[in-house]
Amino acid sequence: MVGNHDERSLFRAVLPLPDSAQEDFVQYAVQLGGLRVICLDTSTEGSSDGSFCGAREAWLRDELARDQATPTVVFCHHPPLDLGFPMLDPTRVPNGDVILDLLSGALNVRQLLFGHVHRPALGVVQGLPYASIRSVLYQAPPPIPAWNWDGFTPALEAPDIGVITLIDDVLQVRFEPFCDARTGLSFS
Repeated sequence: MVGNHDERSLFRAVLPLPDSAQEDFVQYAVQLGGLRVICLDTSTEGSSDGSFCGAREAWLRDELARDQATPTVVFCHHPPLDLGFPMLDPTRVPNGDVILDLLSGALNVRQLLFGHVHRPALGVVQGLPYASIRSVLYQAPPPIPAWNWDGFTPALEAPDIGVITLIDDVLQVRFEPFCDARTGLSFS
């Protein structure tokens, strides 16, 4: 999946994408055993902000209609809703309600997962469970006490990877730290 530091053309030139990938975007669906994974492209070229245009919306609408039975997990880089992180919420997908409306209307979508905010957050919106995970790089501080980008200091928290399992109809998402918080963390 592309994030706000990625360049679509370079990504497409270096990494193979499945046949289901949308032309001009890094947006696709794959089948992994009994689970369908949909990766959305919420990046805006040259910006840290999220976006989701009409072409990406149409692709998602068609993809959701194509398979209405297989348990589905959807990934996107930018959150489609405010999470209560004042310094990070402004860069979310501004029309994220479009994504949420489509996903909540698809009865086989089990989970929405995203990153970008470098903080864990769990919740339910429109009946759809969502989760954000820590970064594999540095972690953003919690919103309290308030902070700003001028005095930004990463939180001393270990990075995580997400582990997803689907066994018998039970979908689980675990956050697993893979190194100590100080490993590789230096801002000089």
